[in-house]
Amino acid sequence: MAKTLILGGARSGKSAYAMRAAENVAGAKRRVIIVTAEAGDAEMAARIAHHKAERGERWQTVEAPLALPEAIATLKADDAAVVDCLTLWITNLLLRGDDMGVASAALCNAVKTCPAGGLPASLTDASLLRRTDAFCLRR
Repeated sequence: MAKTLILGGARSGKSAYAMRAAENVAGAKRRVIIVTAEAGDAEMAARIAHHKAERGERWQTVEAPLALPEAIATLKADDAAVVDCLTLWITNLLLRGDDMGVASAALCNAVKTCPAGGLPASLTDASLLRRTDAFCLRR
């Protein structure tokens, strides 16, 4: 499976770029976006609602603010998937007090064994993983 790690600043177009790439995958039966954001305030709730409306019926949304590896494991062989965003996932885990070594190992294993064979899983906004764990996102 092709895996693409997309890095960039906040609101720089990473997610839109990843979604366009996934929409162009020939043979994909489903477009899946795994989201890690939680609506902690009214502004974030409005942003989430806007993004859901923007995606419309073309995308299946899987909410995984904490259980990202498990959500990745649900992908099927003919899915094109986007994970948005690793920074928020890491923040959610840190706020809960999770062991980040265990969490990053679980993520790496999920990405390596992702059943969505032959299709890209684009992971966006992963700047916090870039130094230590980005290697697991490449074959």
